Amino acid sequence: MDSLEQTKIFFLQKENYLYLYFLNKITAVYSFSLKEYLKDLIRNNKIKNIWIDLSKCTYVDSTTIGALIQIHNMAESVNGKLFLCNLSVKINKIMENSHLNTFLNIKENKQLLALEDKFLNVLAISEKEELTEEFIMDAHHDIIKVAPDLKNEFINLFELLEKKV
Repeated sequence: MDSLEQTKIFFLQKENYLYLYFLNKITAVYSFSLKEYLKDLIRNNKIKNIWIDLSKCTYVDSTTIGALIQIHNMAESVNGKLFLCNLSVKINKIMENSHLNTFLNIKENKQLLALEDKFLNVLAISEKEELTEEFIMDAHHDIIKVAPDLKNEFINLFELLEKKV
């Protein structure tokens, strides 16, 4: 797996388990692509448990956090689970500051680290034009449902998006 400051999401699917490995900065376009990729797999019970390794992830934006909440909720709707594993120091701080570490399943998983070299597939990333204002708004509304004290952080974003929607 290359790590030359390129953002990528690697994945490995085994039976109804999906292992994801986030590399570098994961932002809205990547989280949109991930959610679109997972939507039907979860709905059709092709995957139940999703393990995301964040040991080499340096940044996630608020849209990505909202998308992770949406994926968490989709997995739980089919009695599955989303696990965020091996959080880097920066990602751990983001989760703690937003109080999402109490909502999302966060674990250390050394076995997942051992799988790093087996991640051969790279998630296809959607074109930026496919990223909709509705997706961004929904992602941030989901953050507020889980962490209502963050509402003021997104007021300007909501006002801007509502003009476009």
